[in-house]
Amino acid sequence: MKQILPLFALTLSASLPLLAQPATEQPKPVKKAAKAEKKVVRAGGTAFLRVLHAMPGGPSVDVYGGSVKVASNLGFKNISDYMEVKSGKSNFKVVGAGKTDPAVVTDSATLTKGKYYTLAISGKQAPTLTSINESNGKEMPEKARVRVVHLAPGAPAVLITAPSTRAAAGYTKFLPKALEYGKSGSKTANPMTTKLQIRTEDGKIVKETDEIKLEAGNRYSAFAVGELGANGAGTFEVIVKPAAK
Repeated sequence: MKQILPLFALTLSASLPLLAQPATEQPKPVKKAAKAEKKVVRAGGTAFLRVLHAMPGGPSVDVYGGSVKVASNLGFKNISDYMEVKSGKSNFKVVGAGKTDPAVVTDSATLTKGKYYTLAISGKQAPTLTSINESNGKEMPEKARVRVVHLAPGAPAVLITAPSTRAAAGYTKFLPKALEYGKSGSKTANPMTTKLQIRTEDGKIVKETDEIKLEAGNRYSAFAVGELGANGAGTFEVIVKPAAK
C-alpha cells in the first residue's frame, strides 16, 4: 500500500500519588463521588481512521479492516467520519456496497497508536489504497496546518496556489513545489480566510475552492480527486475537510 507520511496525536496521561496511612489507623472506606464527571478514555492500541472514495466512475463501496466494516455504502467524492480502529497492521478489503466479493482492491497498512489517518481509494483501471497519516507535522497552536493530497488519476503534476492582490501574477504558491499524483505536501499558515487553487504547471487554473477559514491550532486536509480533460469534465473536485480532530 502506498503511504503518505506527510497530521497530530493526543496522548493523555495522569498519575495519582499513593497516600500512606498511619500504622495505627485503619483504612477508611472510599466514598464514591455523587455524579462523578464522565471522562473519555481512549483505549490503548487505538488509531483513528476515515475512508475517502476518490475513484472516478467507481461503484459505491463497503470497506473492511479485517472483519470490521470501516465504511458503508461510500460513493465517489464522499468521506466517512473518523472511527476508532485497532492500531498495528491491518488488511483492508474494498467491495461493492452490500457485497462481500469480488474485491475491488485489497491491501494492508500499518496504523500507529493515537494517530489519525485517511484511507483513500483512488485510481481507475487499477484502483489502489493509500494511507494518509494526518497526524504528521509539528503542532503549532498559533498556526493552521493544511495538507494537500493529489488523488486525481491521469492528471499531471499540479501547482497549489492562493489568490493574492499583492503578487504581480495575482496569486502566490501555497506549496513550494508541484504535486504529482499520489503525493502530498503541507504548509503552516497564519489564521485567515482564503481559497486554494489547483493550477497546471504553466499557471492555468483547473479548480478554485470556495473560501476556507483557517483557524489557529487546527489541521485541514484538501484532496484533489476526479479526472481532468474532456473525459473528466465536471468530475474534478477539491474536497477540504478538518483533519485529526
